[in-house]
Amino acid sequence: GWSRVAAQILKMSTMLACNLPGQLHAGLVAHPKRSRTLSAKRHEALLARSRFWREVQREKKMETLMAKYDKSKTGNLNMQELGDFLQDAAKGVRPSDEEINFVMRSTQSKDGGVGDAITKSQIMIALDVWRHYEKTKPEIETYFKKYDTNNSGMLEFDQLKNLLTELNDGIPPPDDEVGLSTLRWLRAVMRGTG
Repeated sequence: GWSRVAAQILKMSTMLACNLPGQLHAGLVAHPKRSRTLSAKRHEALLARSRFWREVQREKKMETLMAKYDKSKTGNLNMQELGDFLQDAAKGVRPSDEEINFVMRSTQSKDGGVGDAITKSQIMIALDVWRHYEKTKPEIETYFKKYDTNNSGMLEFDQLKNLLTELNDGIPPPDDEVGLSTLRWLRAVMRGTG
């Protein structure tokens, strides 16, 4: 009887204590302007505390994701594990090997990392890359279909140059910059500025 009630009270108080920092500062995050009743120092302290708890929650989310998908228990996601992660992010549709590789390379490029694995600190970057790719994929496919005139499944040099010319408001890029321009365009698309 009593020990079960005490255990339930302890469990509830622990849950409340874990959520309390977020609850205390939810109004401050939603309305970050300084209140007339708070001093500037107190306001800055509350903002700093709020940022701290958001970072703690982000860290917990990354740890949870890593624990779920790191089947090899290496502390990193390999290509297969990254594919599993992206499949769940894509609501069950498995990305192609090329798409998984693209997310891996793009994540490493954005974070300055190297290798063929995603670290815990890179997992949210990989998710952002994937979500942006999913959002821009129809546009990319439209351009690809338009310029892959021989239906080879790849853009040859002249086809790529024509695509870049359209994206550059009709001004053709010099031949020696076609590959470099493609890399810049892909990076711009991934950043959301293309």
